[in-house]
Amino acid sequence: MGMTLQELEEVLGVAVYMGGGPSLMYAANALEAFKEFSN
Repeated sequence: MGMTLQELEEVLGVAVYMGGGPSLMYAANALEAFKEFSN
């Protein structure tokens, strides 16, 4: 996919830090999609 799970987690952490609560919901969806498409 071009990135590791650790890199995605770092990016999502920054997004949540900068964007607050709504970003957390999208971050959870992004992690779930990453894990689904990585298999």
